[in-house]
Amino acid sequence: MTSQNLTLIEGIETQLTLLGYGLDDVILFRAIKTGKNSRCQKIKCKGDELPYEKLQELQKYGYNLYLVINGGDTDAEVKSGRAIFYEHDNLSKDIQRELWQHLNLPEPTFQVDTGGKSIHSYWVFDRSIPIEQWKTLQADLLEFADADRSIKNPSRVMRLAGSVHQGTKQVAAIVSKSAKTYNYEQLKAIISPIAPIALVPTPTPIPTPTQKIPLENCLTKQHRDFLGGVAEGNRNKSGAALVRDLIGTAARLEYLGIEYAGSARGLFEEFANRCNPPLPAHEAKTIWDYAQKKNPTACLTDDAIANCVKAWKYTQKQVPALVASSSSSGSGSKSLPETENSGGSDLGNGGRNGSGNLPPSNQPNPDEVFKLEVLAYSNESDPFKKMRMKGQICANYRISAKELQELVDFIKGRSTVPKAKRFTGAEFILLETEGIKWLIPGIVPGRGVTILGGAPGAGKTTIAYDMAASILYQESFLGEDIDRPGKVLFVSSDEQPCFAQDKFINRGFTFNDQWQFVTDWDISQKQEFEEYLDDFRPLFVMMDSFAAIHRDESFDENSSQAKANIYWLESMANKYGCAILLIHHCNKNSEQKGVAKLRGNTAIAGACSAVLLLEGEGNVKSLSAVKMRGSELFKWDVKLDPETGRYSVVQGKIDDSAAKTLSEKILLLFSTKYPTTRLEVSEIREEVGGQADALYKALDRLCKRGLLVKRPSEKNRRFKVYGLPLIQSESTPDTIPEHSPPQSPVNDTDPTFENLAQIEIQTLDTILDTHSTTLDTNLEPKAETLTQTEVQTLDGHLSLKGGSEVENVEANAESEEIAEEYLNPEIIDKEVDNLAMYITLACTESDKELVKEALLLIWDLIQKFKKMMPSNEVASFRAKLWNKLSVEQQKQFKLALDESK
Repeated sequence: MTSQNLTLIEGIETQLTLLGYGLDDVILFRAIKTGKNSRCQKIKCKGDELPYEKLQELQKYGYNLYLVINGGDTDAEVKSGRAIFYEHDNLSKDIQRELWQHLNLPEPTFQVDTGGKSIHSYWVFDRSIPIEQWKTLQADLLEFADADRSIKNPSRVMRLAGSVHQGTKQVAAIVSKSAKTYNYEQLKAIISPIAPIALVPTPTPIPTPTQKIPLENCLTKQHRDFLGGVAEGNRNKSGAALVRDLIGTAARLEYLGIEYAGSARGLFEEFANRCNPPLPAHEAKTIWDYAQKKNPTACLTDDAIANCVKAWKYTQKQVPALVASSSSSGSGSKSLPETENSGGSDLGNGGRNGSGNLPPSNQPNPDEVFKLEVLAYSNESDPFKKMRMKGQICANYRISAKELQELVDFIKGRSTVPKAKRFTGAEFILLETEGIKWLIPGIVPGRGVTILGGAPGAGKTTIAYDMAASILYQESFLGEDIDRPGKVLFVSSDEQPCFAQDKFINRGFTFNDQWQFVTDWDISQKQEFEEYLDDFRPLFVMMDSFAAIHRDESFDENSSQAKANIYWLESMANKYGCAILLIHHCNKNSEQKGVAKLRGNTAIAGACSAVLLLEGEGNVKSLSAVKMRGSELFKWDVKLDPETGRYSVVQGKIDDSAAKTLSEKILLLFSTKYPTTRLEVSEIREEVGGQADALYKALDRLCKRGLLVKRPSEKNRRFKVYGLPLIQSESTPDTIPEHSPPQSPVNDTDPTFENLAQIEIQTLDTILDTHSTTLDTNLEPKAETLTQTEVQTLDGHLSLKGGSEVENVEANAESEEIAEEYLNPEIIDKEVDNLAMYITLACTESDKELVKEALLLIWDLIQKFKKMMPSNEVASFRAKLWNKLSVEQQKQFKLALDESK
C-alpha cells in the first residue's frame, strides 16, 4: 500500500472519529471531478464498511474527495447537526489557524489544511442538535467571523482529510486536534447574532482620519480577492487584469488629489508571491510589462472611488468608539457601543449627538451616514434582511418606500452613467471615436440589449438558439459572418429544461465549457446575475423571457419600473462587454406597427439598443428590425430547417456579395498598407478598383459596422477621408472581457481531433518557415501551402515594424560575442520561455497586437539563429517553442493569428 493511500485512510478515520461518527452511523462521501468533463459520484456507507479502495481509485483518476459533515443527500434529509465550521480563503493560512483566538472563540475541535487556500475550523457538539438550531448557529458563526457565507446549508460537503487537492497536488491534513466538544448553549452564548465583529488577526494601531486610504480599498471586489493569490491556470489572466486596475486606480487617485498608501507594483508583487504556486519573477515581469501596454484604467468610476474613500474614512472615525466600548464592557463582550442618549436612536436626527464616544470634531456627517445606509440596502441580496433594512431606514429618516427606491436608482445610476462632456463643433467633428461593434453584423450589436419580440409559439426561442450556436461555433447566421466566437450564457425562466434540451440537441450543441445554462433566475437576483457575468464573461447572453424574469405579482409592464430594468440590463451589458438578447411578447393589437407591437410600456423599446420582431405562421416567418441604432432597418422572410435547427433567408435580403468582397479588399488595404493613414475615395479606388457606387456602398457598410471611420479631409472639407479607428473605447482594457474561442465541437477522444490540430500546427509552422527564409536565397520559400492573402497579410504585419530592422538583420553580421551569447543553451531556453509566455497571453486574451508582436519576435530570432546555427538547430528551437504550448494553445495561436489578418 502506498504512503498516499495510508495517509488517506488515516485522515478518514481521524476526521470521522473527531466528528463523533460510530460504526452504525450512515456516512456520505462525494467525489467530484472538475473541468470540461465534470462528474460527481455519491458514496453512501456504514461506519464499519468504509470504502477505502473506491475512494483511492477515484482519487487516482483526478477526483477531489469530500465528506458530508452532517450526513444526508439533500438539505431536507438532514435532521441534526454534528458541528459548526468556517473557512476564510481571503486570509493567509497563518492568520486562519490563529483567528479563533482573536475572535475570543473556544479552541476548535480540529482544523484541516485543505491543501488549497483555506483552513477549515470545526467545533463539534457533545451531542447532535436539531437541524433548525444548527442552521441558525452556523449562519451566526459565519456572520460573527466574517467567513465564507456560502457554507451554511445542512448537507454541505467539506474537504476530506488525507485526500489530495487535485488543483495543487497537496494533501489535506489535520493541522490541529484538541478533540474538545461543546454544547449548543456554550457556543450560542459566545457567537452573538447581534454584533458580529471585524476580523483583527493581529494587533494594529488605531487609525486616524488623517491616514491615507490603502490603494487596495479602491479596487473592485474581484481584484481585492485576487490580492490573496490565485491558483495555477488563472495566474496570468488574473494578474494582467489586476495590474491594469492597480495602475489605473493609482493614476486616478493622483488625478483626483486623493492621498493613498501602498504602491501598484508592491501589491502586484504580493499577488505574485501569494499565488499557488508563486509566479516566477520573469513571468511576473512579463505580465506587468504586458498590462502596462494596454492603456490601464481604473475599473471603478470616479463616483465609486469617492464612495470607497468616504466609507473608509467613516470606518476610521468609528474605530476609537468601538475600541473604547469593547474595552469598557469586558474582554468577552461583543455588544455594540451604547449611546448616552436614553431617548433611543437618533439616526434620523443627525447621529449620536452627546454619546460621549466621539468628540464633536469627529462626529460623522449625518448625510454621509445616510448615504452609506442606502448603499448597503441597495447591495443587500437577502430579501428578509433587505425588508428589515427598508423599514428601519424609512422609519429613521421619515421617508417613503418610493423615495427610498428613487435614492437607490440614483446611486446605481451614478455608478454606471458616464459624466457629461462638452465639445465645440470643430472638436466634435474631429473627435476620434470608436465605431459600432457588431456581434452579428447588422443584426445584433456587440454590446447592449436587443429585444426579440413575437407572439407565443412564433419560434423566438428557436431562432435565438440558432443565433447562440452561430456565435459559439463561429458559423454564419442568416448569411452574416461572425467575426469571433465567444462564450454564451442562457438564462431561461420561461421554458422547461426538457424542451430546451431538445432544441440544443437539434441545433447541434456539444459538450464543452464555453456555454452555461441558468434556470429560475428573476430580476430580484441582480447580484447573482452580475456574479455570473463577472465569473463566466460571456460574449452573448440569451434571456427568456421579459415576463418570466418578473415574477413579482405587483410588477406592471406598463410602469416605469419596466424601463428601469432594461436600463439596468443595458448597464450590465456595457460593463461586461456582452450582448443581451431579451425575448419578449407582442401585444394582440393587429393595428400596431413597429416597436408599438411590443407588450407593455413603450419606454421598454426606447431603453434598449435594438428591437427585432419575428412574426407569421407556418414554416416561413418574417424577421424584421424595427429599431437598430447605427444601422439600416430590414425585413426578411426566414425559414427553419428542422433537421439542422438553422434558419435561412428565403426572400427580402439584397445580394451584397460583391460589396462584401470589396469591403474585404478595403480592410486588407488599410490593415496592411495604411494602418494609420486616412484616404479619400479616389485614392482608395486607385488601390482596390471597383465602381464608384459599389465603393461608396462598401465604405458605408464598413463605417456602420465600426470597422472604418469617416472624417472631413484636411485638404478640402467638402471631401471625406476614411481609415481605421485610431483609438479604442476607454472602457476596453477593463470592462470588455477577452473571449477565448470555444473548444472544437469534435470530441477530443476522436483521433481526427489530433489530426486537425496537427494540420493547423503545420500550417502555422509553414507560415513562420516561409517568412524566416525569405531573405535566404539558397532556400525556396514554402509558400505553396499558403494563400496569396495570407502571405500579403503577414508581409503587412512585418512591415509595420519598419523595413530598416529587417535589412539590418541581413546586412550586418552579428559579432562572435553576440553569436556566442545566442548559442548558449540557457539563453535559448530563456528566449523560448519568454516567447511561450507572450503566446500564452495572446491566446488567453485574443490580443491581435500581441499576436503580431510574438510573430515578429519569433521571425527576428529565427533570422539571428539562421546565421549562427545549422538548419536542424533552428528547427530544434522552433520545436522547443511549440512543446512549451499545449495543443489547445497552439490551435488558439493559429486562430488568433487568423483574427489578426
